[in-house]
Amino acid sequence: MDPFHVVQGITDTLDEVRCKEWQVAKKAADAIKGSRFALVQGLGAKKRTCGPCSGQGRPSLA
Repeated sequence: MDPFHVVQGITDTLDEVRCKEWQVAKKAADAIKGSRFALVQGLGAKKRTCGPCSGQGRPSLA
């Protein structure tokens, strides 16, 4: 077995492990997606009083 094939085998194995770990991290990130806003609202943060989401429009500068 020459050094090239040893490195090739190690690289292939490392790539498999990297892909599996990425998939695990992606699933964990998808599970907590959007929870930041639920946490902030749960702590009593004030809601927006102006802007397109509240239906009141933008405040005037005059």
